[in-house]
Amino acid sequence: MAQALEPTADELARKSTPPIAATVPIAERQRPVWFRRVLDFDAPGDVARFDRFSNLRERIRVLVGPGGRAKKRITNGAPHPVVEAQGA
Repeated sequence: MAQALEPTADELARKSTPPIAATVPIAERQRPVWFRRVLDFDAPGDVARFDRFSNLRERIRVLVGPGGRAKKRITNGAPHPVVEAQGA
């Protein structure tokens, strides 16, 4: 049986995800304070947090709530992604 490769604490610390600039072509209200957003990255961004794996994406869809926090969580419990608005 193949053993799954789990990232070590050092790998997770080194592979912190830097901010990725994006435009929001679609933002739909799902319910009060929750929005479904489509994010088009300015350049392909690596959405994986594992040194031995890369997942470049140009577009993601995410449900974002209060404070720009996504409903989905990564394995350490942090929201993924966190969306921050910048001036247009």
